[in-house]
Amino acid sequence: MNNIVYQKDIISNLLEQKAILLKKYEDINDTENKNDIFKKMNQLLPSAKHLTMIHIKKCDFCDNSADDNTLHSQITINYGFQICELCYDENKHYTSIIYNYITNKQLSWQFLWSCIPQYMDNVPRFGKHLKIKVRRSDGTIEDGWESCGYSLINCKNYIFPVVNNKDSLTKGIYMEELCECNPEYSYNLIKNTIDHIMEPL
Repeated sequence: MNNIVYQKDIISNLLEQKAILLKKYEDINDTENKNDIFKKMNQLLPSAKHLTMIHIKKCDFCDNSADDNTLHSQITINYGFQICELCYDENKHYTSIIYNYITNKQLSWQFLWSCIPQYMDNVPRFGKHLKIKVRRSDGTIEDGWESCGYSLINCKNYIFPVVNNKDSLTKGIYMEELCECNPEYSYNLIKNTIDHIMEPL
């Protein structure tokens, strides 16, 4: 959790830098300088986008002066950031992903599980889902449901998306039900982790 505190400090610093650039942007009349300032502002904490990648050399975090092909960092399937290798090595994408999670009040299963040391061995990833039991409408508990690593948890209402690939079903379950039907998961631990991550900046 110390890493989250550290990342939030970085985000606060970047937001301060963004505010300074915004003031400059508002005070300047030269269009060319305005465009440069606007571009720098957006590169500090870029917004996530659909990863259609029209330009394979574009980096959301810098001008990619090396002119290298860029990587991608996903928040959920085909949605996230384009990033050059240099910015990737500096973890710029990680800070923006956390900022995106906080501002949208959503977390991926994968990110949440990776923040809980007790669950590190079971971090859901592409092709490696958590097996989840859920309660049916008649009150019985059934197997066959799974997490999906990139699926986004609603952190405002503590709703976890689950899928049943056999029957091609998806639904959201409340954290209480998740922990009741799957006693290996601690309600307090998961809730406290979500609340800590979602604390306002």
